Parts: sequence; C-alpha cells; structure tokens
Amino acid sequence: MLVKYHRIIGIIIITLVVVLNVVAYFILPDVLIMQITLNGEAGTTMPKIVGLSINLVLGVGSGYFLIKTDESTLQRWFVISLIILAVNFFAIFINI
Repeated sequence: MLVKYHRIIGIIIITLVVVLNVVAYFILPDVLIMQITLNGEAGTTMPKIVGLSINLVLGVGSGYFLIKTDESTLQRWFVISLIILAVNFFAIFINI
C-alpha cells in the first residue's frame, strides 16, 4: 500500500511541514528552545527564523525524497519523514 501512495503521502508531509512552520512563525516567541536539559531548563536556544528554517528544510527534503525514491528505499524515507514531522511538532509544542 505504501508503494502505491508514496507520492501522495510525500505531498501531504511537505504540505503539513510548510503550513505548520508558517503558523508557528506567527505564534512562537522570538527565541526557540531546541533542547531541554535533564532538570527541565532550556539547553539549546536559537532565533525563531533559524529553528523553523532547519525544521522546514529537513521536512521538505525528506518529503521530496519520499516522492522521488524507488521501491527499495521507500520505507526508509517514509520513517525518516515521519520522525522529522514528529520532531517538528515537538519543537513547536515545547515552545508554545
């Protein structure tokens, strides 16, 4: 089933990442927390535009490779795309 719909799934992932990052640009603070230490404090912070750009490039890139891949590496790019999408959601969630 994944082989049949991988282009549609890739387009959906790219669309989700782009929409999520555009909305996040307007609602998040100017400095984003990218890592949390063991005691719950901010470990690594970066400017909003840099943090969202990293997530955007990784998400769109993995979605693109999911669309363009052949059957042998399809599952690998699908898992990578889902992990990057989850990290994107997590990074936005911890900064709200």
